[in-house]
Amino acid sequence: MPIEVYSDLADIRSGFEDKPVSDYFAAIVHDPLRKRVNGSESLLYQKLRVLRFIDWLKGQKNKILLVVAHEETMRVFIAYFEGGIEDDQLRKIHIGNCEYRHYMLNCT
Repeated sequence: MPIEVYSDLADIRSGFEDKPVSDYFAAIVHDPLRKRVNGSESLLYQKLRVLRFIDWLKGQKNKILLVVAHEETMRVFIAYFEGGIEDDQLRKIHIGNCEYRHYMLNCT
């Protein structure tokens, strides 16, 4: 199977690469959805990237695809496909290591 990399699925660009994730969380604590630190992107901007990828997926009619992504990206998938999750609730979604979800798009 061919492997393709899509930049829209990249993990959030936190600005804290190679630093403890606790430092990142401390830096965005007052506005976790919109805060940008060290040239990073906000959680809402990252969400827009992932939604752009989901729009691309809609055009992949009659295909079975495996999407591999980090937790921040998976949160957007869960909110989109399972619904009822507001932006301020995204951080409360927890995904286990190697956890998978199965979704089907109606691409009629």
